[in-house]
Parts: sequence; structure tokens; C-alpha cells
Amino acid sequence: MSSFRYPDGDIVGEALRAGHRIEKLTRVRKHTGDPEGPTLMFTCPGGAGRGNSRSDFIAKENVPEFEGETAWFELETVKATPWSYLRAVRRLPDPPTDA
Repeated sequence: MSSFRYPDGDIVGEALRAGHRIEKLTRVRKHTGDPEGPTLMFTCPGGAGRGNSRSDFIAKENVPEFEGETAWFELETVKATPWSYLRAVRRLPDPPTDA
């Protein structure tokens, strides 16, 4: 079986399509520390801009429901006007802890 090097784009033997990448999404809730609070958005490292943020932000409508605060997803960049956005295509299993 192939390795789980998600940050490097390896999905257990499958090739990623152009415009897709693997990221660990973190849930952002309305009230930090409230596990029952409503979800505002999701974040992942990797903002490429020169601004203050080094994270990408994904709207909650563009991520399928999952339990917990973090999960691995295949993300797709959707080209749109006036700007492109990220959408979670599918959830992936967590990589092994010894990887």
C-alpha cells in the first residue's frame, strides 16, 4: 500500500487532478471552545497571499458534514467570478500516526 503523505499530495496510490490538493481542515466555531456552537467556516494552512493571513478559508457550505474538529479532505479550486474559492470534494482517512 502507498504511503499517506497527504501534504505532498499522495492519496494512497491515486493521482490528484489539476487544481486539487489534500489539506487538513479545522472547524471554526462561533464561540471558541464550545463544541456545540455553530460552525462559521473551515480553515487550512496555505494562504499564498502577501497579506497577514497564511491560511485559506473555506465556507461551511462547501464542506460535507463530519464529526470532530479536524479532518482530511481533497480540495478543489473552483474558478469563479469575481474570485475563485475552495470546495471539499471528498473526505479522506486520517493518515497513520507513525507516518
